[in-house]
Amino acid sequence: MSTVTVQQGDTFESISRAEFGTTEKTNAIIAANPAASNPPVVGSVLIIPKASKPSAPSDAHVGEISVVINGVRFTGWTDVSFTRVMDSFGSFQLNSVWEPDNKAVRELFKPFQYQNVAIFEGAELLFNGTMMPPIPSQSPTGRTINASGYSLPGVINDCNAPVSALPLESDEQNLQQVAQSLLEPFGIPVEFDGDAGGSFQREAIKPADKIFQYLINLAQQRQLIITDTPDGACKFQSETATGQPVAVLEDGQAGIDSIEPN
Repeated sequence: MSTVTVQQGDTFESISRAEFGTTEKTNAIIAANPAASNPPVVGSVLIIPKASKPSAPSDAHVGEISVVINGVRFTGWTDVSFTRVMDSFGSFQLNSVWEPDNKAVRELFKPFQYQNVAIFEGAELLFNGTMMPPIPSQSPTGRTINASGYSLPGVINDCNAPVSALPLESDEQNLQQVAQSLLEPFGIPVEFDGDAGGSFQREAIKPADKIFQYLINLAQQRQLIITDTPDGACKFQSETATGQPVAVLEDGQAGIDSIEPN
């Protein structure tokens, strides 16, 4: 997401045109700012629900792993890992030496800021997510900080439908339309690798329902599973059929020490 400050003469329509080149996103901007008046008040800050793809560091080399936090390349990490899952959303974990007197480091690891974290291999974006509040620690041997987070769509694991998504009932809409109406206020793109299927006669998400579980229930009716993309979009895709064995294990033969199915 990004923000804009309302100028004299701005309307939701003119802001949509300036940000997206069309007025089609007017309702999405209104939905993302349920407390804003219409027209918006001059000087107020509005949330613009759009996902901006992070840029790779200009000096990144082929095969080099780069960590970019809120658009700033961070070179102080000691190790970083991320997990991608076929039927859920990915996560990442990052460890670093903690330098509390370093202002630049403090800016990147501010508590409760939920910074964007992107992981690149060379110029290729591998992961785009959100950092949870980091945890610093101190021991006799030094200071470290641990940060973890989730892919951008991971926020819907714990979120209910926003008030801006009212009414909560949807008639004669297909899965793609329902998903877009729920995710657009969060600025999360929706992708489909497979047929969205026919329209539901009537669907309703309850105020207490978590968005992700609700969408899972609908996706199962269309034989689809939900995952994410490296860019941070929410992706609906067909279930993968069982493939051919990629390895044969024989008792008594040396080779693989352990296997961890996932």
